This record gives sequence, structure tokens and C-alpha cells, in this order.
Amino acid sequence: MTDTNTYTDRFVKLLAGNPYICAFAVCLCIHPFFLGAVENIPANALLTECIMVLLSAAALLFCGYKKGKLNKYPAIGIMAAVSAAVPLLAKQYSASENRAVWHFAGGCALTLAVMFISDWHKYRRQMFSFFILGTGFFLKLYYVLGTSVLSRQHDVQTFDCGEGHAGYITYLLTERHLPDFDIRERFQFCHPPLSHFCSAVWIWFNNNCCGIDLNQSRESVQMLALFYSMCIVISAYKIFRHFKLEGAALYVPLAVVSFHPQLTFYSGSINNDALATALMAGSIAALLEWYEKPTYRGIIRLAFCIGLGMMTKLTAGLVAPSTALVFAIVLFKNLKTEWRTILRQFVVFIVICAPLGLWYGTRNYINYGVPLLYVQELPEGLLQNISGMPFKGRITDFSGYQFKSVFEQWMYISDDGYAGYNEHNPLIAIMKNSLFSEYINEGNFTNMPGIIKTAKVFFWLSAVIALIAFVTMIISFFRKNKMDLVQKLFFGSFYFLNVIYLYKMAYDYPFTCTLNFRYIVLTVPVQMLFAGVMLDKLKTSKPKAYKIAGISAGVLACTFAVLSTVVYLAVCYVIPE
Repeated sequence: MTDTNTYTDRFVKLLAGNPYICAFAVCLCIHPFFLGAVENIPANALLTECIMVLLSAAALLFCGYKKGKLNKYPAIGIMAAVSAAVPLLAKQYSASENRAVWHFAGGCALTLAVMFISDWHKYRRQMFSFFILGTGFFLKLYYVLGTSVLSRQHDVQTFDCGEGHAGYITYLLTERHLPDFDIRERFQFCHPPLSHFCSAVWIWFNNNCCGIDLNQSRESVQMLALFYSMCIVISAYKIFRHFKLEGAALYVPLAVVSFHPQLTFYSGSINNDALATALMAGSIAALLEWYEKPTYRGIIRLAFCIGLGMMTKLTAGLVAPSTALVFAIVLFKNLKTEWRTILRQFVVFIVICAPLGLWYGTRNYINYGVPLLYVQELPEGLLQNISGMPFKGRITDFSGYQFKSVFEQWMYISDDGYAGYNEHNPLIAIMKNSLFSEYINEGNFTNMPGIIKTAKVFFWLSAVIALIAFVTMIISFFRKNKMDLVQKLFFGSFYFLNVIYLYKMAYDYPFTCTLNFRYIVLTVPVQMLFAGVMLDKLKTSKPKAYKIAGISAGVLACTFAVLSTVVYLAVCYVIPE
């Protein structure tokens, strides 16, 4: 930083030095204005927001004036126009049935305004990345505001039923101790408690310390999920920047990750998936830093990420085998020099990680005989059971009828008996599921035929992007680029372990719900990392090819982001009667 006194310098330093804290601070600051849902917006919020808009406009225009981007009289004129427009827009906002759309549009406008008053020519990379992350954040916030805490959830049930993730949260909140019974007796109580504990503390704090109604406090738990989802995007950015990706090599992967629908789902999901994935993503970023410079601080950060991830959900341990591979290679490289220091760091890692990740499972095994890798069993007779089809047939069936709908298909009962079919091919199912989950289908867009067509385009565009990313991942793995062999082995093994895990789950638990992309979300940033590395390689080796590839990839990524935004604006949009 050459001029540390500028606004942009301080802004960039703040974001770069404390990205996770900044994300949490933003979620915490906007929380009182929404409490997790449009219906929960306080009566005095509109007046406060209007005042904040006016003050923000004045501050931004003043900064633009001081930086020489605006003359005095145009700045005064713009401020006068804003002052006149705010009351009129506030009146329309009050009468609107889609207030969340206003917040999304306002958030995007604010992000653009911050870019405008910043020295974005000097900090082009930081400001464009901020724009991508910022607009992605406001899309996630829109989804949170338009999605009930009990809508489009996985295994959540209700807060008062005593089962599911919501029941688990309520149990910790009311009983204030861990389950004192065989956790197999209650649905979803088998999971380690970190995510549920954080949610219980959040509800308690809002209800008891802030005086917020219990139901509103429960609804606001989604603000935690919004933060977790943003942590995944931030970690992806840190991973991309670890390899010094810039330009299209950075913006294309970042746009796909920031606007990926699965992270939009995560922002409204109150089960333990979002936090577990966030900690896994954080562990990858920490591992890269430790690999570059093995320090005790780095190994401790890595140990806490993996340990706390497993304390949230045991599948966070999927990152452990690839991490162990890196550990073994680093130790081998240092056998003649600093092997004692490396071994001591490994001991520190195990001392921290193992107790954090395994204590809950060990407790249940000792007290109740629950297997350490116990998975919740599903009841017999479910319509989604696909055990009648051989596994080989399921994974090799690419019949055309499966593509007639881009939405995930489940068996249902009609007036004439059974109708429809269950998704059974893991590849097709996760492709549909990654974009629309199991809850979004034609029924969500009954009066929006244009959105159904848009969803079809979105599906096939995403399939093309996924295929290109997979091919570039394979090519990048075998070609020389910014990633060394150890880093390639880590990301390659981690990616295929995730895929193998999904197929193993599909084999062991033959149900359509098993074929869910939420289990392997981090395959997206991994694939996009390899795509970015390939673009970066073309930049230096084949400038003409890079220009063509960069423009093409940019168009695909921008279209992906726009279509994702359009579809999910429609998902929560209320059509006025």
C-alpha cells in the first residue's frame, strides 16, 4: 500500500485483513432490520433505513467529490434527487408485497456505489472481487428473507416436535445439556452438536438478551447460515488468490462460486451442512498457507478447522485423508533438515483435532454403544426407495426421459395410483439437485412460464460449465502450471474422495434423498480452481488463446450468475393478486 491515508486503502486493508470478521459484522448489523424474514421487519426499520440511505448517499458523494470524481454542483444535484426520491420510493416499498426485491436491488446499488467512489483503477482486482462477493451476498440475503426457517430445509422438522435439526436445537436450548439417551432414538440427534449449539445460543441471546419474540428469534437463525455461506465464498477467494489468480482467471471461478445455487440454499438452511462446509473450506485455505510456510500457528488453525468441522458433521473429515497425504510428503521432504519440528507440529495437530472431532462419537459409543460412524437410518416403505434397481443399472442409465424435466423427480401418488419416477442416476440427480434442490420444480413457477424456460437454459448452461471445468481439471493436473505436484495431489484426491463418497452413499443407502449435492459442495471451488489455473497459464503461454478463452469463460460465468439470480428471485417472488 503506497498511500495508506486514502479511503480505499483502509477499506481494502480492512477487508483483506479480516474478511470473516467483516462478513459476520455485516450479518450482525443488518440482523435487527430483518430478523431473518420480511415478515419480521420492525415497524421503525423503514424510517431508519431511509435515514441511512440519505447519510450513505451524502457520504459516498462527498468521497467522490474529494477524490475528484464529481464536481461540486453535480454532487449537490444528485443529493437533491436522492432526497426527493427516497420518500417516494419508501411509499412504494411500504405497499409492495416483495420487499425483499427492494433490498436486493438496493444492496446491489450500494455495492456499485462503493466501487464508484473507490480507486477501482488502482485496486481493480479487489473492487471487482468485492462486487462479485457483494452482489452474491445480497442474492443470498434475498433468499433468506423470502424463505421461512421451516421451508426448503433438509431433515429439520419443527422446533417443538422433539426431532430433526430444529428439535435438536430446541433440546439444547431448553435442557442445556447434551442428549442423555441413545441418540438413535431421535431423528438427527446423531450429529455432533456444534452447529446446533451455535443456533441454540443465537436464539437464547435474541430472545432473552434482546427481548425478541421466540418465533422471530428462531427465524433469525438463518442469519447464521447466511454468514456460514459467505465464509465458504471467502475461503474460495483466499484459495484462488493463494495461486495469485487475476483477471478472468480469478473473476470467472469466483462468480461461479459466489452465485452457485447450493450456496444460496445454504444461506437459508439451518441444519449443520453450511457450517461443516465452511470449516472444511477454511481448512483447505489454512492447509495451503501451512504448506507454503509450516508454522505452529498455521497447524493450529488447520487443526481447529478440521476438528470443529467434524464436531459439526463427521463428513467434514473427508478433507483429512488428502491433508494426511500433504503431511506425509512434507515430512519426507524435511527428513534431513527440520523433521523434528514437523513431527512436533503433527503432534500439536492431533492433540487439538482428534479430541474436537471424535469426542461426541466416542461419548455415544461408550455410553450407548452407538457405532462411531453411525448414519441415521431411514424407515421402510418410503416412496423414494430405489433399491429395486441394481446399482450398476442406476449409475449407467442415461435414458432420455430423465432429461425431460430439469428438476429433480420423486415418486408421488396420484389419483390413479403411482406416477412419476425417482431420480436414480447419481450424476443426473446431483446436477439437477445442485441447481434446484429437491424442493424447487415446476410447481414453484405455476404463473411464470418464462422462468421454467429460463431454468432449462440454466440447467444446460451449468452442465456445459461443469463439463468444461472437469476437462480443464484433468488437463491442468497433468500440465505444468502454478500448482506443484503436492497441491495437485491434494485437490485431485480431495475431489475424487468426495465423488467416491457420494457413490458409496448411493450404494449403501438406495434412496433419492442420498443423491444430494449438498454433500459434495466443495467440488465446485476445486473444479473452478483448476479452470482458473488453466486460464492463468494461457495468459503467459498463449496470449491470443487466453483472450478468446477469457472472453468465452467470462460470458459463460456472467450468464450463469444472471440466470441463477433470475431463477432465485423468482423462487421467492410473490405475484400480486
